[in-house]
Amino acid sequence: MLEENHCTSAEQTFRSFTSVAASHYAQFRLDYHPTLYNTLLKQHTSTGGKLDTLLDVGCGPGTAVRTLGTRFQHAIGLDPSEGMIATAKELGGTSGSGEPIRFAVSGAEDLSGVANGSIDLLIAATAAHWFNLPAFWARAAKVLKSGGSVGLWTHKGFRFADSVPNVVAIRAAVDAIRKEQLLGYDRHGSTLSQDLYVNLPMPWGVDPPRLRL
Repeated sequence: MLEENHCTSAEQTFRSFTSVAASHYAQFRLDYHPTLYNTLLKQHTSTGGKLDTLLDVGCGPGTAVRTLGTRFQHAIGLDPSEGMIATAKELGGTSGSGEPIRFAVSGAEDLSGVANGSIDLLIAATAAHWFNLPAFWARAAKVLKSGGSVGLWTHKGFRFADSVPNVVAIRAAVDAIRKEQLLGYDRHGSTLSQDLYVNLPMPWGVDPPRLRL
């Protein structure tokens, strides 16, 4: 069974973004490095994965699906925030076939409007730690094609470059503040992200298992 502290409550901060807030978020939300996308696609195709339909869950303003979608014939971006989806639609984007990316409002646990067995690659960029993971994995298992892939990634947030004077002591001081002063204010999703998904519940932890390795 999944560990008891998995995230089961709906994330509220991003869901409540207005279109104005989402537009500001998109303006300053940097894209991910091409190496990440290339590594993901290499792994996906090396196991027989096809490049027909991409699904980005928790897509926000569409940052990842707008970039990666150019490598697929069809691309879909879903997010529970109406404001985020409004901004994603305004920014637009097309798949490799020239077809517009389809953006729609939906939670990760529902994947509304996505047909079973229709997705080649399902991604979630810095979002999976807010999902109700048992419900998400159950739905993901249905929408993925046989041989499809799931790619989830996150980041630790800011860090000090090695070139910063006295960087070791600075990092130690920041870590101490986080553990001694801020830890009690973290939600479990934040902890999962800071640990780079080491403890993110996986689908084979569900009883019965939803996806196989």
